[in-house]
Amino acid sequence: MKRSRNKGIFALIVKNYMLSLFIMLISSLIIVLGVVNYTTKEIQDNKVMKVVASKLVRADYENIDISSIKDIGGWVEILDEKLDVIYVKGDKKDIIKHYTRDDIFNILDITKNNHDRYHGTIQQFKKDDRTYYCVVKIPLDSVKVNYSFINAPYKFMKAVYDPIIAGLILIIISIIINTIFYGRWTSKRIIKPLHKLMNGIKVMTSGNYSMRLDFKAEREYLLIRDAFNDMAGTIEKTQKEKKKLEASKMRLLADVSHDIKTPMTTIIGYIKALKDGIVKEKDKESCYETIYKKSQRVDQLINDMFDYVKLENVDYNVYKKENNFTEFLRQIVAEYYQQMEDKDFKVILNIPSEIINVSFDNHLMNSAIANILENVIKYNPKNTKVRIELYKKKDKVYLEIADDGVGIPQDVKEHLFDPFVRGDKVRKSDGGSGLGLAISKNIIVKHGGDISVSNGRKYEATMFRIKLDI
Repeated sequence: MKRSRNKGIFALIVKNYMLSLFIMLISSLIIVLGVVNYTTKEIQDNKVMKVVASKLVRADYENIDISSIKDIGGWVEILDEKLDVIYVKGDKKDIIKHYTRDDIFNILDITKNNHDRYHGTIQQFKKDDRTYYCVVKIPLDSVKVNYSFINAPYKFMKAVYDPIIAGLILIIISIIINTIFYGRWTSKRIIKPLHKLMNGIKVMTSGNYSMRLDFKAEREYLLIRDAFNDMAGTIEKTQKEKKKLEASKMRLLADVSHDIKTPMTTIIGYIKALKDGIVKEKDKESCYETIYKKSQRVDQLINDMFDYVKLENVDYNVYKKENNFTEFLRQIVAEYYQQMEDKDFKVILNIPSEIINVSFDNHLMNSAIANILENVIKYNPKNTKVRIELYKKKDKVYLEIADDGVGIPQDVKEHLFDPFVRGDKVRKSDGGSGLGLAISKNIIVKHGGDISVSNGRKYEATMFRIKLDI
Protein backbone atom coordinates (compact mmCIF):
# COMPACT_ATOMS: atom_id res chain seq x y z
CA MET A 1 0.00 0.00 0.00
CA LYS A 2 1.38 3.39 -0.94
CA ARG A 3 2.27 5.49 2.06
CA SER A 4 0.06 8.56 2.31
CA ARG A 5 1.68 11.95 2.65
CA ASN A 6 -1.54 13.67 3.64
CA LYS A 7 -1.72 15.36 7.02
CA GLY A 8 -3.75 13.81 9.82
CA ILE A 9 -6.92 14.89 11.57
CA PHE A 10 -4.92 16.43 14.43
CA ALA A 11 -3.09 18.66 11.95
CA LEU A 12 -6.43 19.63 10.37
CA ILE A 13 -7.93 20.61 13.73
CA VAL A 14 -4.84 22.60 14.72
CA LYS A 15 -4.67 24.31 11.32
CA ASN A 16 -8.34 25.25 11.38
CA TYR A 17 -8.07 26.44 14.98
CA MET A 18 -5.02 28.60 14.22
CA LEU A 19 -6.75 30.06 11.17
CA SER A 20 -9.91 30.75 13.18
CA LEU A 21 -7.82 32.30 15.98
CA PHE A 22 -5.96 34.45 13.45
CA ILE A 23 -9.23 35.67 11.92
CA MET A 24 -10.58 36.35 15.42
CA LEU A 25 -7.48 38.36 16.40
CA ILE A 26 -7.52 40.32 13.14
CA SER A 27 -11.22 41.11 13.47
CA SER A 28 -10.74 42.12 17.14
CA LEU A 29 -7.79 44.31 16.18
CA ILE A 30 -9.86 45.99 13.47
CA ILE A 31 -12.67 46.60 15.97
CA VAL A 32 -10.26 48.03 18.57
CA LEU A 33 -8.62 50.29 15.99
CA GLY A 34 -12.06 51.37 14.86
CA VAL A 35 -13.10 52.20 18.43
CA VAL A 36 -9.88 54.12 19.04
CA ASN A 37 -10.23 55.99 15.78
CA TYR A 38 -13.87 56.81 16.46
CA THR A 39 -13.16 57.92 20.04
CA THR A 40 -10.23 60.07 18.93
CA LYS A 41 -12.41 61.65 16.29
CA GLU A 42 -15.10 62.34 18.87
CA ILE A 43 -12.52 63.95 21.14
CA GLN A 44 -11.17 65.99 18.25
CA ASP A 45 -14.74 67.05 17.51
CA ASN A 46 -14.78 68.61 21.05
CA LYS A 47 -17.28 66.23 22.53
CA VAL A 48 -14.80 65.43 25.28
CA MET A 49 -12.00 67.99 24.96
CA LYS A 50 -14.39 70.93 25.36
CA VAL A 51 -13.15 71.08 28.96
CA VAL A 52 -9.66 72.11 27.78
CA ALA A 53 -8.92 75.83 27.22
CA SER A 54 -7.03 75.25 24.00
CA LYS A 55 -10.15 73.65 22.51
CA LEU A 56 -12.62 76.23 23.79
CA VAL A 57 -10.86 79.52 23.20
CA ARG A 58 -12.25 81.94 20.63
CA ALA A 59 -12.04 85.71 20.07
CA ASP A 60 -15.75 86.20 20.77
CA TYR A 61 -15.40 84.61 24.17
CA GLU A 62 -18.93 85.56 25.13
CA ASN A 63 -20.14 82.77 22.82
CA ILE A 64 -17.92 80.00 24.23
CA ASP A 65 -19.90 76.75 24.75
CA ILE A 66 -19.30 75.67 28.35
CA SER A 67 -22.06 73.07 28.63
CA SER A 68 -19.56 70.24 29.07
CA ILE A 69 -17.65 72.23 31.70
CA LYS A 70 -20.81 73.09 33.64
CA ASP A 71 -21.74 69.37 33.76
CA ILE A 72 -18.67 68.70 35.91
CA GLY A 73 -18.90 71.88 38.05
CA GLY A 74 -16.39 74.02 36.15
CA TRP A 75 -16.38 77.53 34.65
CA VAL A 76 -14.43 79.78 32.24
CA GLU A 77 -12.58 83.03 33.03
CA ILE A 78 -11.13 85.57 30.57
CA LEU A 79 -8.04 87.49 31.76
CA ASP A 80 -6.54 90.61 30.22
CA GLU A 81 -2.85 91.38 29.77
CA LYS A 82 -2.55 92.33 33.48
CA LEU A 83 -4.12 88.93 34.43
CA ASP A 84 -7.24 90.63 35.76
CA VAL A 85 -10.52 88.71 35.45
CA ILE A 86 -12.60 90.66 32.93
CA TYR A 87 -15.22 88.02 32.10
CA VAL A 88 -16.65 84.90 33.74
CA LYS A 89 -18.91 82.31 32.18
CA GLY A 90 -20.40 79.71 34.41
CA ASP A 91 -20.77 79.40 38.18
CA LYS A 92 -17.49 80.82 39.58
CA LYS A 93 -16.70 79.13 42.88
CA ASP A 94 -13.78 81.27 44.05
CA ILE A 95 -13.35 85.02 44.69
CA ILE A 96 -10.13 85.61 42.76
CA LYS A 97 -10.26 88.81 40.66
CA HIS A 98 -6.58 89.02 39.80
CA TYR A 99 -3.88 86.38 39.17
CA THR A 100 -0.16 86.52 39.59
CA ARG A 101 2.26 84.37 37.70
CA ASP A 102 2.56 82.11 40.73
CA ASP A 103 -1.22 81.80 40.91
CA ILE A 104 -1.28 80.60 37.29
CA PHE A 105 1.34 77.97 38.04
CA ASN A 106 -0.55 76.86 41.13
CA ILE A 107 -3.71 76.44 39.07
CA LEU A 108 -1.85 74.16 36.67
CA ASP A 109 -0.19 72.17 39.50
CA ILE A 110 -2.43 69.16 40.22
CA THR A 111 0.08 67.18 42.23
CA LYS A 112 -1.00 68.74 45.50
CA ASN A 113 -3.83 67.04 47.37
CA ASN A 114 -5.86 70.18 48.10
CA HIS A 115 -9.59 69.81 47.53
CA ASP A 116 -10.18 73.55 47.91
CA ARG A 117 -8.31 74.18 44.73
CA TYR A 118 -9.26 73.59 41.16
CA HIS A 119 -7.41 72.18 38.22
CA GLY A 120 -7.10 74.66 35.40
CA THR A 121 -5.99 74.92 31.79
CA ILE A 122 -5.00 78.21 30.20
CA GLN A 123 -4.71 79.35 26.61
CA GLN A 124 -3.50 82.70 25.27
CA PHE A 125 -5.38 84.36 22.39
CA LYS A 126 -5.52 87.72 20.53
CA LYS A 127 -8.38 90.11 20.04
CA ASP A 128 -8.05 93.56 18.50
CA ASP A 129 -4.24 93.20 18.72
CA ARG A 130 -4.51 92.80 22.47
CA THR A 131 -3.49 89.69 24.44
CA TYR A 132 -6.03 87.78 26.51
CA TYR A 133 -6.03 84.52 28.45
CA CYS A 134 -8.73 81.87 28.59
CA VAL A 135 -8.74 79.97 31.90
CA VAL A 136 -10.84 76.83 32.40
CA LYS A 137 -11.26 75.64 35.98
CA ILE A 138 -12.50 72.17 36.94
CA PRO A 139 -12.86 70.75 40.48
CA LEU A 140 -9.92 68.48 41.36
CA ASP A 141 -12.28 65.62 42.32
CA SER A 142 -13.32 65.35 38.65
CA VAL A 143 -9.91 64.80 37.04
CA LYS A 144 -6.61 63.02 37.40
CA VAL A 145 -3.22 63.95 36.06
CA ASN A 146 -3.81 62.07 32.82
CA TYR A 147 -7.16 63.70 32.29
CA SER A 148 -9.10 60.60 33.34
CA PHE A 149 -12.53 61.75 34.37
CA ILE A 150 -13.54 60.16 37.67
CA ASN A 151 -16.90 61.41 38.79
CA ALA A 152 -17.90 62.79 35.44
CA PRO A 153 -21.55 62.17 34.50
CA TYR A 154 -22.47 59.67 31.75
CA LYS A 155 -23.61 62.45 29.47
CA PHE A 156 -20.10 63.92 29.52
CA MET A 157 -18.36 60.54 28.97
CA LYS A 158 -20.90 59.15 26.51
CA ALA A 159 -18.60 59.83 23.57
CA VAL A 160 -16.00 57.48 25.16
CA TYR A 161 -18.25 54.85 26.75
CA ASP A 162 -20.48 54.17 23.73
CA PRO A 163 -17.67 53.23 21.28
CA ILE A 164 -16.04 51.00 23.91
CA ILE A 165 -19.31 49.17 24.67
CA ALA A 166 -20.05 48.83 20.95
CA GLY A 167 -16.51 47.51 20.38
CA LEU A 168 -16.89 44.90 23.13
CA ILE A 169 -20.20 43.74 21.67
CA LEU A 170 -18.64 43.47 18.19
CA ILE A 171 -15.70 41.48 19.58
CA ILE A 172 -18.10 39.06 21.33
CA ILE A 173 -20.13 38.70 18.10
CA SER A 174 -16.89 38.14 16.16
CA ILE A 175 -15.83 35.41 18.60
CA ILE A 176 -19.21 33.68 18.31
CA ILE A 177 -19.18 33.84 14.49
CA ASN A 178 -15.60 32.54 14.32
CA THR A 179 -16.41 29.71 16.75
CA ILE A 180 -19.43 28.66 14.66
CA PHE A 181 -17.40 28.94 11.45
CA TYR A 182 -14.54 26.89 12.94
CA GLY A 183 -16.91 24.21 14.23
CA ARG A 184 -18.87 23.85 10.98
CA TRP A 185 -15.79 23.94 8.76
CA THR A 186 -13.89 21.37 10.84
CA SER A 187 -16.89 19.06 11.27
CA LYS A 188 -17.56 19.19 7.52
CA ARG A 189 -14.00 18.08 6.78
CA ILE A 190 -14.34 15.26 9.32
CA ILE A 191 -17.91 14.10 8.59
CA LYS A 192 -17.79 14.19 4.76
CA PRO A 193 -15.38 11.21 4.43
CA LEU A 194 -17.43 9.30 7.02
CA HIS A 195 -20.55 9.71 4.88
CA LYS A 196 -18.68 8.33 1.88
CA LEU A 197 -17.46 5.38 3.95
CA MET A 198 -21.01 4.68 5.15
CA ASN A 199 -22.36 4.85 1.59
CA GLY A 200 -19.65 2.43 0.49
CA ILE A 201 -20.56 0.00 3.27
CA LYS A 202 -24.27 0.23 2.33
CA VAL A 203 -23.46 -0.54 -1.31
CA MET A 204 -21.36 -3.53 -0.27
CA THR A 205 -24.03 -4.89 2.07
CA SER A 206 -26.43 -4.82 -0.88
CA GLY A 207 -24.13 -7.30 -2.66
CA ASN A 208 -22.22 -4.96 -4.98
CA TYR A 209 -18.61 -5.87 -4.17
CA SER A 210 -17.21 -3.91 -7.10
CA MET A 211 -17.66 -0.73 -5.03
CA ARG A 212 -14.43 1.25 -4.56
CA LEU A 213 -13.97 4.48 -2.59
CA ASP A 214 -12.14 7.40 -4.17
CA PHE A 215 -11.84 10.64 -2.22
CA LYS A 216 -9.21 12.99 -0.85
CA ALA A 217 -9.04 13.48 2.90
CA GLU A 218 -6.75 13.34 5.91
CA ARG A 219 -4.25 10.49 6.38
CA GLU A 220 -6.39 8.46 8.79
CA TYR A 221 -9.33 8.47 6.37
CA LEU A 222 -7.08 7.50 3.44
CA LEU A 223 -5.82 4.51 5.44
CA ILE A 224 -9.43 3.49 6.09
CA ARG A 225 -10.27 4.09 2.41
CA ASP A 226 -7.39 1.91 1.21
CA ALA A 227 -8.24 -0.81 3.74
CA PHE A 228 -11.89 -0.69 2.59
CA ASN A 229 -10.88 -1.00 -1.08
CA ASP A 230 -8.53 -3.90 -0.29
CA MET A 231 -11.29 -5.62 1.66
CA ALA A 232 -13.79 -5.03 -1.16
CA GLY A 233 -11.29 -6.39 -3.69
CA THR A 234 -10.66 -9.48 -1.58
CA ILE A 235 -14.38 -10.11 -1.09
CA GLU A 236 -15.09 -9.56 -4.79
CA LYS A 237 -12.31 -11.96 -5.74
CA THR A 238 -13.58 -14.51 -3.22
CA GLN A 239 -17.11 -14.21 -4.56
CA LYS A 240 -15.92 -14.69 -8.13
CA GLU A 241 -13.87 -17.71 -7.11
CA LYS A 242 -16.85 -19.07 -5.19
CA LYS A 243 -19.09 -18.70 -8.25
CA LYS A 244 -16.38 -20.22 -10.40
CA LEU A 245 -16.04 -23.12 -7.96
CA GLU A 246 -19.79 -23.68 -7.91
CA ALA A 247 -19.84 -23.67 -11.70
CA SER A 248 -16.86 -26.00 -11.75
CA LYS A 249 -18.59 -28.39 -9.35
CA MET A 250 -21.72 -28.43 -11.48
CA ARG A 251 -19.66 -29.00 -14.63
CA LEU A 252 -17.63 -31.66 -12.85
CA LEU A 253 -20.80 -33.46 -11.79
CA ALA A 254 -22.20 -33.25 -15.31
CA ASP A 255 -18.93 -34.47 -16.86
CA VAL A 256 -18.58 -37.35 -14.41
CA SER A 257 -22.18 -38.38 -15.07
CA HIS A 258 -21.52 -38.25 -18.80
CA ASP A 259 -18.23 -40.16 -18.64
CA ILE A 260 -19.72 -42.88 -16.45
CA LYS A 261 -22.97 -43.11 -18.35
CA THR A 262 -21.33 -43.66 -21.74
CA PRO A 263 -19.33 -46.83 -20.89
CA MET A 264 -22.07 -48.08 -18.55
CA THR A 265 -24.61 -47.83 -21.35
CA THR A 266 -22.34 -49.93 -23.54
CA ILE A 267 -21.76 -52.48 -20.78
CA ILE A 268 -25.48 -52.78 -20.01
CA GLY A 269 -26.28 -53.11 -23.71
CA TYR A 270 -23.78 -55.93 -24.28
CA ILE A 271 -24.79 -57.79 -21.11
CA LYS A 272 -28.47 -57.61 -22.11
CA ALA A 273 -27.61 -58.85 -25.57
CA LEU A 274 -25.65 -61.78 -24.10
CA LYS A 275 -28.46 -62.53 -21.65
CA ASP A 276 -31.10 -62.50 -24.37
CA GLY A 277 -28.97 -64.78 -26.59
CA ILE A 278 -28.80 -62.22 -29.37
CA VAL A 279 -24.98 -62.40 -29.68
CA LYS A 280 -23.61 -65.21 -31.79
CA GLU A 281 -21.13 -67.60 -30.26
CA LYS A 282 -18.28 -66.36 -32.43
CA ASP A 283 -18.92 -62.72 -31.35
CA LYS A 284 -19.11 -63.40 -27.63
CA GLU A 285 -15.37 -63.07 -27.12
CA SER A 286 -15.47 -59.59 -28.66
CA CYS A 287 -18.38 -58.61 -26.42
CA TYR A 288 -16.53 -59.76 -23.31
CA GLU A 289 -13.48 -57.77 -24.41
CA THR A 290 -15.59 -54.62 -24.91
CA ILE A 291 -17.28 -55.05 -21.54
CA TYR A 292 -13.89 -55.46 -19.88
CA LYS A 293 -12.43 -52.33 -21.51
CA LYS A 294 -15.46 -50.23 -20.65
CA SER A 295 -15.29 -51.51 -17.07
CA GLN A 296 -11.65 -50.46 -16.93
CA ARG A 297 -12.69 -47.08 -18.25
CA VAL A 298 -15.24 -46.68 -15.45
CA ASP A 299 -12.74 -47.92 -12.89
CA GLN A 300 -10.10 -45.44 -14.10
CA LEU A 301 -12.61 -42.60 -14.02
CA ILE A 302 -13.69 -43.45 -10.46
CA ASN A 303 -10.08 -43.75 -9.29
CA ASP A 304 -9.09 -40.45 -10.93
CA MET A 305 -12.14 -38.79 -9.50
CA PHE A 306 -11.24 -40.09 -6.06
CA ASP A 307 -7.66 -38.82 -6.41
CA TYR A 308 -8.84 -35.40 -7.63
CA VAL A 309 -11.33 -34.95 -4.77
CA LYS A 310 -8.74 -36.18 -2.26
CA LEU A 311 -6.14 -33.65 -3.49
CA GLU A 312 -8.72 -30.84 -3.53
CA ASN A 313 -9.25 -31.32 0.19
CA VAL A 314 -7.26 -28.65 2.08
CA ASP A 315 -6.72 -31.09 4.97
CA TYR A 316 -4.99 -33.66 2.75
CA ASN A 317 -1.35 -34.04 3.79
CA VAL A 318 1.48 -34.91 1.44
CA TYR A 319 4.15 -37.14 2.97
CA LYS A 320 7.35 -35.76 1.49
CA LYS A 321 10.76 -37.34 1.72
CA GLU A 322 14.07 -36.05 0.36
CA ASN A 323 15.14 -37.99 -2.76
CA ASN A 324 17.46 -37.61 -5.73
CA PHE A 325 15.14 -35.98 -8.27
CA THR A 326 17.45 -36.64 -11.27
CA GLU A 327 17.43 -40.41 -10.73
CA PHE A 328 13.69 -40.33 -10.01
CA LEU A 329 13.05 -38.56 -13.35
CA ARG A 330 15.25 -41.06 -15.29
CA GLN A 331 13.15 -43.94 -13.98
CA ILE A 332 9.87 -42.32 -15.05
CA VAL A 333 11.20 -41.51 -18.52
CA ALA A 334 12.48 -45.11 -18.86
CA GLU A 335 8.95 -46.40 -18.17
CA TYR A 336 7.53 -44.41 -21.12
CA TYR A 337 10.54 -44.60 -23.42
CA GLN A 338 9.26 -47.63 -25.29
CA GLN A 339 5.87 -45.97 -25.97
CA MET A 340 7.67 -42.95 -27.42
CA GLU A 341 9.85 -45.27 -29.52
CA ASP A 342 6.73 -46.99 -30.86
CA LYS A 343 5.51 -43.62 -32.22
CA ASP A 344 8.96 -42.76 -33.58
CA PHE A 345 9.32 -39.77 -31.25
CA LYS A 346 12.67 -37.99 -31.32
CA VAL A 347 13.50 -37.61 -27.66
CA ILE A 348 15.98 -34.98 -26.47
CA LEU A 349 16.88 -35.83 -22.89
CA ASN A 350 18.79 -33.24 -20.82
CA ILE A 351 19.07 -34.56 -17.26
CA PRO A 352 22.18 -33.51 -15.30
CA SER A 353 24.44 -36.11 -13.79
CA GLU A 354 24.68 -34.26 -10.49
CA ILE A 355 22.46 -35.15 -7.58
CA ILE A 356 19.57 -32.75 -7.00
CA ASN A 357 17.82 -33.55 -3.74
CA VAL A 358 14.16 -32.53 -3.49
CA SER A 359 11.56 -33.32 -0.83
CA PHE A 360 8.55 -34.95 -2.49
CA ASP A 361 6.00 -37.75 -2.25
CA ASN A 362 7.34 -40.43 -4.62
CA HIS A 363 3.96 -41.88 -5.59
CA LEU A 364 2.17 -38.57 -6.13
CA MET A 365 5.05 -36.93 -8.03
CA ASN A 366 5.27 -40.00 -10.25
CA SER A 367 1.57 -39.61 -11.08
CA ALA A 368 1.96 -35.88 -11.81
CA ILE A 369 4.82 -36.33 -14.30
CA ALA A 370 3.33 -39.51 -15.77
CA ASN A 371 0.05 -37.70 -16.58
CA ILE A 372 1.99 -35.10 -18.61
CA LEU A 373 4.03 -37.73 -20.48
CA GLU A 374 0.87 -39.74 -21.26
CA ASN A 375 -0.77 -36.61 -22.73
CA VAL A 376 2.32 -35.93 -24.87
CA ILE A 377 2.33 -39.49 -26.19
CA LYS A 378 -1.45 -39.78 -26.65
CA TYR A 379 -2.24 -36.52 -28.47
CA ASN A 380 0.81 -36.05 -30.73
CA PRO A 381 1.43 -37.71 -34.10
CA LYS A 382 4.41 -39.84 -35.11
CA ASN A 383 7.87 -38.30 -35.50
CA THR A 384 7.13 -35.65 -32.87
CA LYS A 385 10.22 -34.12 -31.29
CA VAL A 386 10.05 -34.26 -27.49
CA ARG A 387 12.41 -32.41 -25.13
CA ILE A 388 12.70 -33.45 -21.47
CA GLU A 389 15.03 -31.17 -19.56
CA LEU A 390 15.86 -30.78 -15.87
CA TYR A 391 17.93 -27.90 -14.52
CA LYS A 392 18.63 -26.06 -11.29
CA LYS A 393 18.47 -22.30 -10.81
CA LYS A 394 19.31 -20.83 -7.39
CA ASP A 395 17.09 -22.64 -4.87
CA LYS A 396 14.64 -23.97 -7.47
CA VAL A 397 14.58 -26.99 -9.75
CA TYR A 398 12.80 -26.80 -13.11
CA LEU A 399 11.45 -29.65 -15.23
CA GLU A 400 10.44 -28.87 -18.82
CA ILE A 401 8.54 -31.34 -21.03
CA ALA A 402 8.09 -29.83 -24.50
CA ASP A 403 7.11 -31.02 -27.98
CA ASP A 404 6.63 -29.70 -31.53
CA GLY A 405 3.38 -31.61 -32.00
CA VAL A 406 -0.18 -30.46 -32.62
CA GLY A 407 -0.09 -27.77 -29.94
CA ILE A 408 -2.90 -26.44 -27.76
CA PRO A 409 -5.12 -23.42 -28.61
CA GLN A 410 -4.37 -20.38 -26.46
CA ASP A 411 -7.91 -20.14 -25.06
CA VAL A 412 -7.68 -23.80 -23.95
CA LYS A 413 -4.28 -23.28 -22.31
CA GLU A 414 -5.85 -20.86 -19.85
CA HIS A 415 -8.12 -23.66 -18.53
CA LEU A 416 -5.98 -26.69 -19.33
CA PHE A 417 -5.52 -27.65 -15.69
CA ASP A 418 -9.24 -27.49 -14.95
CA PRO A 419 -10.98 -30.89 -14.67
CA PHE A 420 -12.36 -32.43 -17.90
CA VAL A 421 -10.51 -29.98 -20.18
CA ARG A 422 -8.67 -31.44 -23.18
CA GLY A 423 -6.43 -29.86 -25.73
CA ASP A 424 -8.76 -30.55 -28.64
CA LYS A 425 -11.69 -28.91 -26.78
CA VAL A 426 -13.87 -31.95 -27.62
CA ARG A 427 -14.83 -34.62 -25.13
CA LYS A 428 -13.94 -37.94 -26.77
CA SER A 429 -13.96 -41.47 -25.54
CA ASP A 430 -10.18 -41.77 -25.96
CA GLY A 431 -9.53 -43.68 -22.77
CA GLY A 432 -8.67 -40.60 -20.73
CA SER A 433 -10.67 -39.30 -17.79
CA GLY A 434 -9.99 -35.61 -18.45
CA LEU A 435 -8.71 -35.30 -14.87
CA GLY A 436 -5.04 -36.12 -15.43
CA LEU A 437 -3.65 -32.61 -15.76
CA ALA A 438 -5.96 -31.28 -13.01
CA ILE A 439 -4.56 -33.98 -10.71
CA SER A 440 -0.99 -33.10 -11.77
CA LYS A 441 -1.53 -29.46 -10.89
CA ASN A 442 -2.99 -30.31 -7.48
CA ILE A 443 -0.01 -32.57 -6.72
CA ILE A 444 2.54 -29.90 -7.69
CA VAL A 445 0.68 -27.24 -5.68
CA LYS A 446 0.53 -29.56 -2.67
CA HIS A 447 4.34 -29.74 -2.91
CA GLY A 448 4.55 -25.93 -2.80
CA GLY A 449 5.49 -25.75 -6.47
CA ASP A 450 4.00 -24.40 -9.67
CA ILE A 451 3.06 -25.82 -13.07
CA SER A 452 2.42 -23.89 -16.28
CA VAL A 453 1.97 -24.44 -20.00
CA SER A 454 3.32 -22.23 -22.80
CA ASN A 455 4.58 -22.36 -26.39
CA GLY A 456 8.15 -23.18 -25.37
CA ARG A 457 11.11 -22.53 -27.66
CA LYS A 458 10.97 -21.50 -31.31
CA TYR A 459 10.21 -24.91 -32.79
CA GLU A 460 8.08 -26.12 -29.87
CA ALA A 461 4.28 -25.97 -29.90
CA THR A 462 3.71 -26.89 -26.25
CA MET A 463 5.87 -26.83 -23.12
CA PHE A 464 4.92 -27.92 -19.61
CA ARG A 465 7.12 -26.45 -16.88
CA ILE A 466 7.20 -27.67 -13.28
CA LYS A 467 8.97 -25.59 -10.63
CA LEU A 468 9.82 -27.03 -7.20
CA ASP A 469 11.77 -25.85 -4.18
CA ILE A 470 15.07 -27.54 -3.47
